[in-house]
Amino acid sequence: MLVRFTLLTCLSLLLSTSSFRLQSYLNQQIQSNHFTASQLAFAVSLNIKSGQYKMLERLQKGSRQWLAIARDLAKTDGNISWQLAVLAKQKDEQRDHQFWFKQALEQGSIMAINAYAEDAIEQLAFAAPPRSNQLYQQAKSYLNLAIEQSDRDGFVQSVTLSVELAVGNGDSTWFAGLLPLLKATDKPELRALYAQLSDFSIIKGDTLNLQALPIKNQQYSAIEGIERPNQCAYPIQFFAGDLRHLQNLNQKLNRINHQAFFSEHFCFLPPKYLAHQQMQCDHQATGRIDCKVEKPLQKHREAGFMGFVTNPGNANVNNGTLFIDDFDSAQVIEHELLHLIGYIDEYPLPKQHSACLQNDTVAIAKNIVVDNQSVFSGDMDARQQLKDVIPWFSLIKEQTPITHKTDKGYVLGTPKAYRQEVGVFLANTCQRQKQNAFKAVFQPTKLEYFEADLPTSYQHKTLSELEKFHMPLSAL
Repeated sequence: MLVRFTLLTCLSLLLSTSSFRLQSYLNQQIQSNHFTASQLAFAVSLNIKSGQYKMLERLQKGSRQWLAIARDLAKTDGNISWQLAVLAKQKDEQRDHQFWFKQALEQGSIMAINAYAEDAIEQLAFAAPPRSNQLYQQAKSYLNLAIEQSDRDGFVQSVTLSVELAVGNGDSTWFAGLLPLLKATDKPELRALYAQLSDFSIIKGDTLNLQALPIKNQQYSAIEGIERPNQCAYPIQFFAGDLRHLQNLNQKLNRINHQAFFSEHFCFLPPKYLAHQQMQCDHQATGRIDCKVEKPLQKHREAGFMGFVTNPGNANVNNGTLFIDDFDSAQVIEHELLHLIGYIDEYPLPKQHSACLQNDTVAIAKNIVVDNQSVFSGDMDARQQLKDVIPWFSLIKEQTPITHKTDKGYVLGTPKAYRQEVGVFLANTCQRQKQNAFKAVFQPTKLEYFEADLPTSYQHKTLSELEKFHMPLSAL
């Protein structure tokens, strides 16, 4: 009995040693790329990692065999967990996607962390405390793990996202720790990012600039290297509290600046950083944006318009200050800029809007005349009475009538037969007040629909040089 036991023990040791040597041999062959198909298949059957990874490369991603091997490797490999998460999302398998994505995060997958941070940035635009604080702290925690992996693909994105979050939340401590990664880098993307931080006045020295930025005595030069005079009639300074907002805004202003009308009337100063904490803007996505930062800035600036880019809200202009959010297009900005220089909306104004409550025929803006159902003896009578009232009167041809006949007499309104001409056409501005409002053209304009064009007549110097309706440059 003792002899039998001894023989079994020796055989077991020999088999174990042989198996170990076989696995070592197969691993060596695979790593040196000297293996046969049967050796690779045998290595996979023995769960040899190098064989499994090599087989994954050869299999079609998402196939049954690929999935079986990937799920085994994903137990310890965050990158494979991330690939499984992406594959599940592509197949709209939400439960599997959430499982693998969560596992990839816990395993420190840099790609999963970057995806989480991107999603957090999007959510932060709409979130309010305490949810916003939770999102920020979790994303920050994950990203701190990611930026330790400087040798991995995705590192540059991790640093960029970290900087974006730190800037957007005014986190000067975290930002100070990230700055050396930008200054000492040999990666062109991060060097360009560091240059942007300076261009947008995000850094002051080597720290996050959390001071209100003075506007006074700045050179009024347009963005993107477009030369402009040092003194402009209507300089405008925009502020934003996020790096991404500043980047997007810079591109939009550059597009606007290539349009003759806007480049002739506005000088866009390079957008600058102002932390959200200093803006103190209303965060309601469905309400008008309103920021409480203007008055502290007022003492620093000479005459000039200001604009603020915030998280979601309704764009508006208030007494010489323009408010937009990052989702607003260049067309929306153009629409709001027109308000600064005296053009009013041509879509229905709120019922309580005082501009429409007029008892006489008066111009309430460069582009709108309000009439309280005036009756004239004829077209010549109307022309004589209104030649100094209608801002665009000099652009109306003599043969284009500005009235049409009714049972009561001649009332204001160019007939539709003249729709291609400059005239006096009904506008929707005072529709809710049941008051007649009139504009110079028949077709919709940028003052009603952001995407529409600004008619040539609206750009004529007769209107553009009329300063009566301009918003104040410096009163807040």
